[in-house]
Amino acid sequence: MAQPKGTQTLFGFVEHARAMSRSEYLKGYPDPVLLAMGVLKTEEIRARCGSTTEMSVSKPATHSTRETHPLAGRLFFIPIASRPAGSLFFGREEPADIVVPDETVSTRHCVISWDDGTVNLTDAGSTNGTLVNLQPLRPNRPAELLNEDIITVGRHSFQFYLAFHFHRVLESLAMPLDS
Repeated sequence: MAQPKGTQTLFGFVEHARAMSRSEYLKGYPDPVLLAMGVLKTEEIRARCGSTTEMSVSKPATHSTRETHPLAGRLFFIPIASRPAGSLFFGREEPADIVVPDETVSTRHCVISWDDGTVNLTDAGSTNGTLVNLQPLRPNRPAELLNEDIITVGRHSFQFYLAFHFHRVLESLAMPLDS
C-alpha cells in the first residue's frame, strides 16, 4: 500500500523532532498533522451517533484492542504551507491520498481541503458516513477542523493537530519516563 509523501510513523518522528527547539520545529514543519489512532468499537459508534444521542466530551471514545488500524501510528502532514489551497481525500484504495483499506470505507469517502489557513473536512457522499468528534457530517457540507478533533472514516479514527499543538504532543512523548 503506497502512502502519500510526507507520511511517517509517530515514534520515528519523535526521535527526529527530539533534537529540535519549538521554533526550529515550526519552521521545518509548519503544517497541521493527522495522526492515525485506532479502530472505534462498533457499539460505541452506534451508541453515540444515533439521531438523538449527543457525544459526551467528558468521556473519550474507546478503541478496540482486538482490531488493528492498518495505519496506526502514522502521521499525515497536510501541506498548507507549501500549497495555500488544496485538498487530500480519503478512500478505500488508490488513487486516494490517504488509503484506508477497509470495506467500511468508500472509494471516495471524504476530503480534507484548505484555503487561507482554514482546514475543512467534507463527507463525499460516503456509504457509511464521516464523523467529527463522533458527530455525523452532512454529505457535501464542509466542517472546519479544530485542533484535536477526531475524524472517523468508516470505523478508523484520526486526530487532527495544528503544528504548534502537535509539537507539544511530541515534547510529551520525548520526555523520559520516571522510574
